[in-house]
Amino acid sequence: MDKCDEILIGEFKKLIYKNPEYWDFKESKKDHIHGICSYPATMVPAMQSEILKIILETNHNINNIFDPFMGSGTMLVEGMLNNLDVYGIDINPLSYLLSYFKTNIPVLTELKNSIDILFDSLDNTDKYEIVSFKNINKWYNVDIIEDLSKIHYCIKKLHDRSIRMFYWICLCEVSRLCNNSRNSTFKLHIKSQEDITNFKYNVIKQFKKIAIDNIQRVENYVRINSNLTNNNNNNKLYYSYEKKKYIYLGDSLNTMKDHFKDNSIDLIITSPPYGDNHTTVTYGQFSVLPLRWIDVKDLDTFINNSLIEVDSKIDSLSLGGKNYSIEIIKESNILNTSETLKKIFYELMNDDNLKAKKVVSFMIDFNKIFLELVRILKKDGYIVLTVGNRRVGNKEIRFNKIIKELCNCYNLKLIYEFDRNILSKRLPSKLSKLKNNISVNSMSKEYILIIKK
Repeated sequence: MDKCDEILIGEFKKLIYKNPEYWDFKESKKDHIHGICSYPATMVPAMQSEILKIILETNHNINNIFDPFMGSGTMLVEGMLNNLDVYGIDINPLSYLLSYFKTNIPVLTELKNSIDILFDSLDNTDKYEIVSFKNINKWYNVDIIEDLSKIHYCIKKLHDRSIRMFYWICLCEVSRLCNNSRNSTFKLHIKSQEDITNFKYNVIKQFKKIAIDNIQRVENYVRINSNLTNNNNNNKLYYSYEKKKYIYLGDSLNTMKDHFKDNSIDLIITSPPYGDNHTTVTYGQFSVLPLRWIDVKDLDTFINNSLIEVDSKIDSLSLGGKNYSIEIIKESNILNTSETLKKIFYELMNDDNLKAKKVVSFMIDFNKIFLELVRILKKDGYIVLTVGNRRVGNKEIRFNKIIKELCNCYNLKLIYEFDRNILSKRLPSKLSKLKNNISVNSMSKEYILIIKK
């Protein structure tokens, strides 16, 4: 441990000593562009901003930051606010939509002018094509389908892709608020027929409100981000970011292998999934209905349509989405990297073979990602992980301890670890059930691990 590490640790300890609940960020809210669209289990922007600030103040050789699970783009925005090159990956097209827009803000004056054009189009359009996709009438009432289709049609008529991206985000949000899935869970779970029949919602009015509010959020972000260059050209304000920004839609493992060189990244800050999506947070199921209302060609020409067309596709392609056989688990050697994982695996095997395999399958996938992170990180660089310990079969999966054991296995140094109470991260309070149908409480704490290569 060098002097820089000692100073870094000292800064964290000082804050915790003054206020043991400092990292809970009880009063935190999603300011400016962070709040333009709902997304499951996002990082707390103010907390991650503070972590980044402390690291940058104690290490002046950091020029880029990478988040392999970029989600709603929290770390990319914070990286840009600190004038860093930013890199992000996610397999979820909704993540890509949010992150791409947040790192490629359109001309603000043109965005503000576009709202009158779009609203006028909405008010005066009578003929438009009705959007159709599998089970649309299950998830949306007929009147709502008509209104969402009108919005879709009017957005497509806008000429600027970056401006369309903004309104697709607004459409994603309103389509989530007016569907027939229960909002008590991230999974697609149909409401009762009575609730569906009685559901009334003014889609156009709510869409307009979301758009107006979101333009204000974008303007607030532009005003506080001094790293966006203001170019006055023909009385139009153009905001450009002079540092690099690379956003990838795809799985993190193969994207890192294809696009990231050895020892190329200064700092990695991320919050990986805490378990497979099917049994923890179903990012994919949360996203697919909103995504079906947008023109996916605006996202990526080469997007795999099955990601959006199949309800569970995103989740099945995410970490732990594939359940490995006992033979593959043994061949992977993953159980020899962590005594904690080995112990929980055999304990679960006594009760539930499938759950045991799911836990270890997730860790096999995570381990592959972890090794890639180590490969692309520069020597003396930091990996900052925010993780939680879920329960499976009423047994705590000590993810933070497993990661520490992986660090020992790969000659990495755990510089510091602290925890925080989960107050505002959007997680369901109960995630799974035992065989006797008793709900298992979800995690109430997160652990932040600062690891050095």
